[in-house]
Amino acid sequence: MKPKSFEFRLDRTAFSKQSLEEADQSREWWLTRSGEERIVAGLFLTYLAYGIDPENPPPLDRTAFRVEKRSNQLPERSGTPDLITT
Repeated sequence: MKPKSFEFRLDRTAFSKQSLEEADQSREWWLTRSGEERIVAGLFLTYLAYGIDPENPPPLDRTAFRVEKRSNQLPERSGTPDLITT
């Protein structure tokens, strides 16, 4: 599933030097965006940093993960003291 916000392109003319106060205002602007918008923007910047095509990301390397079946039993609570009330 592709995020819907990969339509934007980097406008290199929109950048300028900033003071720390101006950069802090940029942070405030990002905090007004929804969580989804912030994650999509971060993912897009990560793709740019690593040279990944957002329209054709590489497949997940499944050799790095393994699947194990979980048991339905809870683990024993050995070594944990019970709450004592007086």
